[in-house]
Amino acid sequence: MDVAVLLWGGTTDDEVLSALRRRGVPTVLVEGSRSADVPVVGIDDRGGMQRLATHLTELGHRRISVVTLPFSRERHEGLVAEADQAHPAWDITGRRLAGVLDAGVRPHSVWETPARSSSTVPPPAAPS
Repeated sequence: MDVAVLLWGGTTDDEVLSALRRRGVPTVLVEGSRSADVPVVGIDDRGGMQRLATHLTELGHRRISVVTLPFSRERHEGLVAEADQAHPAWDITGRRLAGVLDAGVRPHSVWETPARSSSTVPPPAAPS
């Protein structure tokens, strides 16, 4: 193996990463924890969501809901109470929601769901 690209957002104490280090395999993490010896390719979650929300408002949308990764380590699925939206357990969820807020959008609702294809996100409500 010439190089390893780890796509799952590995952490610096991950056993696969440790094995690659022991073998001297050059490694790159995608969305992983920062480390002095392993380059990380990141995504501008906050900036991307800010640009998306700005684009939607420029198109005339006003009642914007957000479907996001879980707010808690228990990985609940459902509506997130407004009081809980300021304290997500996952940094990525917080960055993405902050980007929406940076665009001046106060979400109509926020729905958290674990990352899986069988989600039960409800259809949007009819405009009132």
